[in-house]
Amino acid sequence: MDMAVERGEALSVQVNMMHLVKSLHCHLAKPDCTFYGIAPQGACLTVIFQYFIPGTRLTDKSISFYCRLPVLDPGSS
Repeated sequence: MDMAVERGEALSVQVNMMHLVKSLHCHLAKPDCTFYGIAPQGACLTVIFQYFIPGTRLTDKSISFYCRLPVLDPGSS
């Protein structure tokens, strides 16, 4: 990942993990798979949690969970 960032093929952003923790605290189920992506110009980090129908590998679209986290200014603490 670090090499991809250095080559300009990937972005690296910082987010406040408390935003994610608070969002997940409200959602008690454990996700079966997770995807993430950074918005254009690094505006936010979007995390998608997907759940499977029990006993299958089919996605249960009724409980997919999206979380959009604002990106922190690298100079702030």
